[in-house]
Amino acid sequence: MAKISLLLPTRERLAKAQAFLQTVVETADDLSQVEVIATLDDDDTPSHELTSPHQALALHKVIGPQTTMGALNTRCLKKATGEILMLVNDDILIRTKCWDTYLIKAAKKFPDGICMMHTQDGYKDASFPLFPILTRKGIELIEDPYPREYCGDCIDSHLFDIFLRLKDLGENRIVYIPEVLFEHMHFSVGKAPIDALYQRRSRTSGNQTFYSYWKQREQIAQLLLAKIHGKEASLKPFPFIRQNSYLLLLKSFWQSQQTFNFRLKYFAYHLLRETYIRFRLDKIKAHLKKT
Repeated sequence: MAKISLLLPTRERLAKAQAFLQTVVETADDLSQVEVIATLDDDDTPSHELTSPHQALALHKVIGPQTTMGALNTRCLKKATGEILMLVNDDILIRTKCWDTYLIKAAKKFPDGICMMHTQDGYKDASFPLFPILTRKGIELIEDPYPREYCGDCIDSHLFDIFLRLKDLGENRIVYIPEVLFEHMHFSVGKAPIDALYQRRSRTSGNQTFYSYWKQREQIAQLLLAKIHGKEASLKPFPFIRQNSYLLLLKSFWQSQQTFNFRLKYFAYHLLRETYIRFRLDKIKAHLKKT
């Protein structure tokens, strides 16, 4: 059983995905404790040729119909055996030797498994977890860390918001690992040309889903807090209903049971996010850290 599972959805980027796997092999301290779970679309036959560069690196390929990013990540999760699970992209290059040892060491800080870790990415770095890392124990509590309703972006925002809420409740379980660099070779910072996949993808497709899940994230944060303090708690069933973000803005303001200052902060946070999110989602993701 691997200690670390890298969850890799990929489409039409065989060369990039292969290059990522090569850096996994070149930089890992112990390949026997690492596995890569790659989910591939059944109509993307060239990507089916993805192979492990080294016999010691376990590569598991899951092939199925094209679907949402949330569903793809969940496919990977169901196949994974690791105790530490990291969302990765096919346009990443790992730049740090022994990164796996760093991740395992960081995860040991919280024996209850309730934490969200992230590394340098050469883009957002400490301000935002582009590639969130969870433990198996934490995922079991969250139950559905990668909701299928997220078509492309905002899964990272979804997880970050859960742990920001937990931090606001007095338990900071966000762990930044500055020694490790998983470099995101993204076109927006001039590290790669924009390709056909990025041209087709909307960078705001997850906004409404993000807002529609606000109440569930609040409930998850409360659950994690209870578990940290050794109390019994469970999640209530959450029927997903896509909602207008401005209506949710008002609901979140009035339904919050916290102090007036908290409600005012919460209102301002969502107002700022909605205003900017239509223009530059990346700017808003950085703003999350400041709030």
